[in-house]
This record gives sequence, structure tokens and C-alpha cells, in this order.
Amino acid sequence: MRRPQSVMDGPRSEAKNKRQKKRGDSAGVRRAVFSDVPKDEVESYTERLRELATQQARLEREFQQRSTANRRAIRKMHDENTHLRTIRAGTSDVTAVELEQLEQCKFIELRRLNRLTHQLEKLEEKFRENEMARRLKEEADKTPPLEAVTGNRSVVLRIQKLEKQLDKMLTEQQCVRSIRSMYEKVLEELREEWAGRESSVAVLEHDIESRRREYAKLVLMYKNSTTDHQIAKETLQKFKDKFEEGRRMKDKALGDRRLRVERALKETHYLEVQEVKLQNDIETEHQRIEEAETLHKERIRRRQHSVSAMERISMVQQESQQQGDGSDDRLQTIGGTPEDEERVRAYEESLRKMMRATESSTIDELMTKFELEYAARLQLQDQVREEKAKLERLSAVVRRLREETRHAKLCGVGRPPVTSGLRDEVVKCIEEATVKREEAVQGTAELQQLLAELTRRVDVLADIVATYRPEVSVPLTTVENYITNMRIVMKKIFSLADEAISRDHAPVKMDSMLVVVPPSNTRIALPPPGTTGAAWRESSHAVDNSAASEQEMGSSVILPFGETTDVKASFSPSTVSDEEVVKDAEGSMTLLDNEDPLTREQIKRLATVVLRREARRRQLEKRRR
Repeated sequence: MRRPQSVMDGPRSEAKNKRQKKRGDSAGVRRAVFSDVPKDEVESYTERLRELATQQARLEREFQQRSTANRRAIRKMHDENTHLRTIRAGTSDVTAVELEQLEQCKFIELRRLNRLTHQLEKLEEKFRENEMARRLKEEADKTPPLEAVTGNRSVVLRIQKLEKQLDKMLTEQQCVRSIRSMYEKVLEELREEWAGRESSVAVLEHDIESRRREYAKLVLMYKNSTTDHQIAKETLQKFKDKFEEGRRMKDKALGDRRLRVERALKETHYLEVQEVKLQNDIETEHQRIEEAETLHKERIRRRQHSVSAMERISMVQQESQQQGDGSDDRLQTIGGTPEDEERVRAYEESLRKMMRATESSTIDELMTKFELEYAARLQLQDQVREEKAKLERLSAVVRRLREETRHAKLCGVGRPPVTSGLRDEVVKCIEEATVKREEAVQGTAELQQLLAELTRRVDVLADIVATYRPEVSVPLTTVENYITNMRIVMKKIFSLADEAISRDHAPVKMDSMLVVVPPSNTRIALPPPGTTGAAWRESSHAVDNSAASEQEMGSSVILPFGETTDVKASFSPSTVSDEEVVKDAEGSMTLLDNEDPLTREQIKRLATVVLRREARRRQLEKRRR
């Protein structure tokens, strides 16, 4: 776009050239007439010329000021036009503030346009008036003057003055025309822009609306992504919790299995040691029985040589009865000291108290109840450990949640958006946690009741076995020491049972009673180390067959559950004979010679043999009396 100065400088330079040419043409006339002009007129003309020069300088300054202001206005309008074209192209963001500024600029420009239009109209009117005056003057100049102008200096000066004014008016008219043409161009551009304003505003409004819709979509996508992130985080946490819970359960199961295996190994080792001790005791007792039988046969043989036939027959009958009696006595190791008999009676009394307290009819039932109590105690210990572990896990979760809450408060993180699904899930989790807490409280109360019952029963057993080894005292059972008390009571009961069947003490005095064994009361024999599975099964089948044959012969007095017979019927003196004694001895020796560990049935058979021999001994004592 050309600068307005170039448009206005052309007419101005043209007017200057014309003015200089005219001044040059009239110079000769002035030089010709000034010599005849008087001095007062010269001074007046000089003053008039100074005034005209001053007025011309003032007009030039005003023209320069107006030109500068017009250039600034045109430059500002050019910048605004460029900005509006940029907005129309859509290469920058448009806001409501910019639209408002655009409206204000448009209103200001419209007012300026109206003002300039009014000024142009006034200038055109003045131009028309000046043109009319000029034409009238030209017509007047063309008409001859009424008086002759030759030699009239005042007329010449007036003509020169009018020429100067005419040159000035022509110059101003040319400037005004150039300014008018420039403003007409600007007005045309503004009209063109005004014609396309509605479409540009519609385009801008459409662009703004589309950007608002995109912004709303972005906000919705952000909220959805935040919710999905929270859900994924919670799902990951649940998966981690489930994985850790499964891992803890597996570790716990492996630990329990390891404990059971170690406990079974310890029990197996203890049984093997007891088996070795029992075999050694049985071998020693067998040797003593053989030596006693050899001496007894030797005495009988010597007596037979020194008595008559009838006496020999009566002695044979008595000796036959005493032989069974003596062998049984030797088998039961009769002949202990009074202190041993006193200890045995104390053990029997303690055993009866324990059986009355536990409502047991046999030692096996007493041991079964004690094992059940021990198993219940172990189960309670496991449950207590599980509850403690759960409590620790819950405490850790509470601590972690409190730490996260404190961290969130310190960091200033706002609350996540609470949706209906999240609220329902939180309520559901709270309800599940409440139900689990109630179940845990109820289970804890039950465990406390079981623990109280266990401590009470341990105290009862401790009171019963208090007379045995009183130097080992059992304090009052509490939650802290009930494991130690149970171990002490168990050791006492096992020691009492071992001493009751030991060979170094007097036989236990037991009354005749009915022994009832439930069908589920069975015991599984463990194979000895170094024995294959097939050999162990064959030996177990052989032992079972021998046990069945013994039951058919009537040697066992332990009856199955549900059958009630009098045990004393099997102890009738009419059935006592040397053959039965020999059979019982051979059966017991067969069991003792077996290298495999004794089963429950074999132990019962040995106890049956002992009870039968004790009954025979009592019958013989009654006959002698």
C-alpha cells in the first residue's frame, strides 16, 4: 500500500512549480513598477507580504500535522485490517474479549467515517463555492476594466495579490482532492470488509462453538480416564491382596505339614526307642522264666525219687497247679519291696482318680481323651495364631490407610470424583468388613471359652497326678503357661503308665471289670526302618491271623463294642490247665519274638494274658486258704 505522502507530494510540488513560474513571470512587472511606488506603500506591501508568509508557514505546519495524523490513522487502520484478515483466516484463537474489541473498533471507525464524510461534504461545498468564485473572477478578468490600468500601481499590486491567493487556493484544492481520493479508497475497502463481516462473524461463532464442544469432550474424556485409572488401581490392589493371601495360606499349610511331619518323626523315634526297650525287657524276662522252669523241673524230679506213688501223684497235681501259678508270678515279677508296693498302690489310686475325672473305663480311653485334648489344644493354638496374624494384617492395612490419608492431606490432593458405583462398592466393602469383624469376634469368644475349658481340664489332670512325683509341682494353669503344664502332665501320665507295666515293680492290682472297645478305636502300626512295604504287609497279615486265632480260642477278654459278657466267666478254675498255660506262653513269646513294632491288638493280647494269669493266681490263693 502506497504511503499517503507520495499521493499528496505530487500535487504540492506541482503547485510550487506553478507558483514559482508565476512569480518569475510577475517579477519583471514588480521590478518595473516598484521604482515608482512611494515608500509608505512599499512598507505596507512588505508588511502584507510578511503576513502572507507567516500565514503560509502556519498553513504548511497545519498541513504537515494533518498529514502526520492521517498517516498514523491509516497505519492503525492498516494494522487493524491485517488483524481482521487474520481472524477471518482462522489462524489464531478468538475470544469473547477480542470480539467485543472488534465491535468497539467497528463502531469507532463508523463514527470516524461519518465524521470524515461530513467533512468531505463541507469541503466539496467549499470547493464548489471557490470554483464559482473563480469562474466569476475569470469572467471579470476577461471583461475590460472601467478605467485604464496602465500606470496604476495599486491595481497591479492587487492583481499580484489575487494571483497569489489563487495559487494558494489551487494548491489547497489539489491537496484536498488527493486526501479525498485517499479517503474514498479507504471507505471502499471498509465497505468491502463490512460486506463480508456477517460471514466472518458466523465462521468465527461456528469455530468457537466447535472448540467449546471439543473442550467438553476433552473434559469428559479426562473424567472417564481418571475413573478408569482409579478402578484399575483398586483392581490391582485386590489382585495383590488375593495373591498375598493365597501365598500366606500356602506357606501356612506347608508350615503345618512340616510340623506334622516333624511331630510324626518324633513319635516314630519315641516308639522305636520304646520298642527296643520292651524287646530287651521281654528277652530278659524270658530268660528268667526259662531258668525258673528249669530249676522247678529239677526239684520235681528229685522229689519224685524220694516219695511214694500216691504222694507223687498228689504232689504232681499240686505242682502242676503251682507251676502255672509260679510261671505267672515269675512272668509278672512278684516279690517287690514294700516301698515298691506302696508306690504301685499310689499309682493305682492316681490312675483311678484320673479315670473317674475323665469318665473313662479303660486306660486306652483315658489316653484317647488326653490325645483329643492335646489335639484340641493344638487346634486352638493354630486358631489363635491365625487370629493374631489376621489382626496384624488388619492393623497393617489400617496403618497404611492412615499413612495414605495423612500423605494425601499434606500433599493437598483433592478428593477423587465420587460416583454412584464407587459409593456402592465402598458401602459393600464396609458391610463385608463388618460381617467379618462380627464373625471374628464370635470366633474369638468361642476360642476363649475353649481355652478356659482346656485350662480347667488341665488343672483337673494336674490335681489327679499331683501325688506322683510331688517334687515336680504343676502351678495353676493360665493362658501363658498352659502349654508347659500340659507337657508336665503328659510326662507324668506317660511315666506312670510305663512304671505300671514295668517288670521291676509289683503287679498292678486291678479289679475284674468289663472292657468295652468301640469299633473305631484302632491304631495303625508304623513299619520299622529298613522294612519294605510288601514284607510289612505280609507280617501285618500274619499278626492279624494270629490275633483272630487267639480270639477263637477264647484267650482275649477285651470285647467288641456292644457285646456285654462277664469277664470272670473266662477265669473259671475248671478251664485252667497246663496246656492252656503253655499255649498262652507260646502266643506271648511269638508276639515278643516278632521284630516289628507292636500294634494295638497285640498290646491288648499281652494285657489279656497278664489279666488271665493274675486271675489264676488269685484263684490258687483262695484254694490254699
